[in-house]
Amino acid sequence: MSSLSQQLQKIASLDASRLTSRGGHPSNKSYLFPPTEAASHDLDAIYALALSGFEEIISLDPTFEDYQDELFSEKAKATDRMMLNAAENKELDIVLERCMRKLGKWLGIMAGGKCIEWLVRRFRYVLQ
Repeated sequence: MSSLSQQLQKIASLDASRLTSRGGHPSNKSYLFPPTEAASHDLDAIYALALSGFEEIISLDPTFEDYQDELFSEKAKATDRMMLNAAENKELDIVLERCMRKLGKWLGIMAGGKCIEWLVRRFRYVLQ
């Protein structure tokens, strides 16, 4: 393995560890939970929560399927904004903004909150 490959693998491993750790940056930023409780939920738990909410939202509004691949899939679960270039991050921001605008209609039900929790925690989306 080349030196560059080793360095990139180490960076990816450190970032993955940070993202899924209980004390990592995204772990205490939450839409649904207070910081102390948010830190007790790992990425897998938040993903499972989001999928249940997303399935309910799709049953109410099938147009949300447009966001499945980019935001609510295994691929999305593996997406790390820190590893994306500026253009990729900008594209992701556009998709996130569109999804969040549509989710606004569903804030009154728990399914909407579950989806927002995922977007906040996984993609570091900042609610404005």
